[in-house]
Amino acid sequence: MSQELLELFRAAGALLEGHFLLTSGLHSPRYLQCARVLMDPVAATRLGGALAGALGPALREPPGAVVAPALGGVIVAHEVARGLGCRALFTERQDGRMTLRRGFSILPGEGAPLMHHAVDLRYLGQEHTVTIAVTELADWADLRKQFDDAHERAYGYAASDVDVQLLNLRLTVVFPIERPRLPTLARRTGTGPAFTARTIYSVAAGDFVEHRVVQRSDLFAGDTIEGPAAIEEPGTTTIIDAGDTLSVEEHGCLVIQVNAG
Repeated sequence: MSQELLELFRAAGALLEGHFLLTSGLHSPRYLQCARVLMDPVAATRLGGALAGALGPALREPPGAVVAPALGGVIVAHEVARGLGCRALFTERQDGRMTLRRGFSILPGEGAPLMHHAVDLRYLGQEHTVTIAVTELADWADLRKQFDDAHERAYGYAASDVDVQLLNLRLTVVFPIERPRLPTLARRTGTGPAFTARTIYSVAAGDFVEHRVVQRSDLFAGDTIEGPAAIEEPGTTTIIDAGDTLSVEEHGCLVIQVNAG
């Protein structure tokens, strides 16, 4: 961090100096209380821009989004996203996992994987386990309490005096892929589809009725056909009774409006 940015923290009373034991177990002569700086919108924009400027050259392609791993990172993600010219999102805990909510999503092609860390724990000598989400290193210090609380919610009791066994470390990577795109049919520019006439038994009429027979491959988006008619294709035949109307939507699906009876 440049001396100029350090002065921002010092001026805001956010640069604490002394001896600090970090949640990671490491020791540090300095501690940055980021919230005291980020409460100043001008300083937050300046810091986010500096971080974006440092990240930009290291990125292989422009990012689609900056995702804050929790509410505490919302301001940082927002200002870094401003500097990088992309969207700012944040995750929230839901069912023990950090999840994109509020309609947030990684858009197709943005390629930003989401990683979920979790551990499977159980009381020593017990068979069933409880899975606890771990979003950051600081969670390890509070892991035992989280497990006891989760066990009590799931099974109605906690045994805080019993040792806990760690069975599995879990890493789930969710990588978005582009959603399938349905092809669309062209619209007809000339007259309606060609047809032949055929006498077909009508269940609605209880008798043989002359139907117009159209090949489905001859249909275009926006076509409408009044019954009685039959749409033929290799796998099936669709019957439109007298009084019913068939229309073809943009993806080629057949929609029948039933008016008979």
